[in-house]
Amino acid sequence: MEPLHILDQGEWFGYSCEARAAWIFASRLLAVSAGVYGFVLMRRFKLWGEIRFRGLGAPPMIDQRFLPYAMWAVAISVVCYSMYEAPAFSREVLYVKGSKLTETGCRGLQPYEEEFALNGMTVVFQNFHQKGRDGSKMVVSTPGHRNIAINLDSKFYPNLVEFAPSIMSEYVRRLRKDGEPVPPELKTLD
Repeated sequence: MEPLHILDQGEWFGYSCEARAAWIFASRLLAVSAGVYGFVLMRRFKLWGEIRFRGLGAPPMIDQRFLPYAMWAVAISVVCYSMYEAPAFSREVLYVKGSKLTETGCRGLQPYEEEFALNGMTVVFQNFHQKGRDGSKMVVSTPGHRNIAINLDSKFYPNLVEFAPSIMSEYVRRLRKDGEPVPPELKTLD
C-alpha cells in the first residue's frame, strides 16, 4: 500500500540533518556578516553623520570607543543565534500508511521518525494570524503524544481531503466566506 503523503517541508527536503544544519548556520551567518560589514562601511565613510538623540549629542557612553564593542556584541549574539537555530527541530515529511500517521525530520543533528496511531486521534480546524496574514491549519491530537499542526496552504490537497474531509470542507467554507480563491482541487467541497 502506497503511503498517503500529507506534508513535506520543501525548503530543506532531501538534505541530511547535518547538511541542513550547516546550510542554515552558514546562510544566517553570511546574512548577518553582510549587515555588520555594511555598518562598518557606513561608520568608516561617515555616511550617516554624527549620532544624536532628540537633537542632543550622544551620551558619553556612545562614542567612538563604544561602537566597536557594540558591533562585536551584535556579531557574537548573531553567531550564537545561528548556532542555536541550525540544529533546531524541523519536520521533513508527514504521511499516513496503514493505521499510523508517521512524521520524520531532524531533532538536533539526528534524524527521527515518530508514529501516531490513527485510532483515538482527533483533528480540529483552526484559523490563525501570523506575519500580517490570516491562515488555517488542522491540528492533529493523539493521546499521549504532542499535537501536530498542518498548514492548509498545501500542494497535497487531494491527500488532505482523503485524510480529513470534514476539516477540508470547513477550510473551503472559510475561504469562500473571506472572499479568497478556492484551489481547483477543493472546488467540489462545501
